[in-house]
Amino acid sequence: MDPYMNGGLVLAVLAEVLAILSTALPYWYQISVVDEGVASAGLFEVCGTKPGIGSICVEYGGQTAFGRQGAEMPDWLKAAQAMMILSVIAHAGGIVLAGMYAIKVRDWLTLIAASSAATTAGVLFGLIGTAVAGAKFSALISPEIRALAVGSLHAAFGLGVLAVIIGSAAAIVLGVAWRRRVF
Repeated sequence: MDPYMNGGLVLAVLAEVLAILSTALPYWYQISVVDEGVASAGLFEVCGTKPGIGSICVEYGGQTAFGRQGAEMPDWLKAAQAMMILSVIAHAGGIVLAGMYAIKVRDWLTLIAASSAATTAGVLFGLIGTAVAGAKFSALISPEIRALAVGSLHAAFGLGVLAVIIGSAAAIVLGVAWRRRVF
């Protein structure tokens, strides 16, 4: 067994798991409001806790968009959602292609190159998604309310960044595996 191929496959699976968690969790951005509680925003829902009431999560879309009744979901949020979903799909494609090579089709070197390319696409989509969401979530708190509210990027954003880093390593290792077989 080729250690580069196996290593690339393990890294790609890890990047996929992190990308899925990052996309699904509602902890991209956390806002703390003085005497009001804490709210966490994700790509698909916002969750909040208020003293005496507890916690509640509301999905974006339909009647509620980004925490405001009847508001339209921002385009940047739609773009970040799309990029992160494409990242998850591309990473999955890289895993399937690498798995096909590792398990069944050992002589078809195109599978390794395609796996590296799909993983690279997953990294690029993830990079765009985390950059857009990170920049826009960070700009949510206007200067007028900074005395009452504090916001910061949160755990799911970090998982997205980690998925990009590990996915990059996976793409490089898979590329090395292909290069070692070709040359």
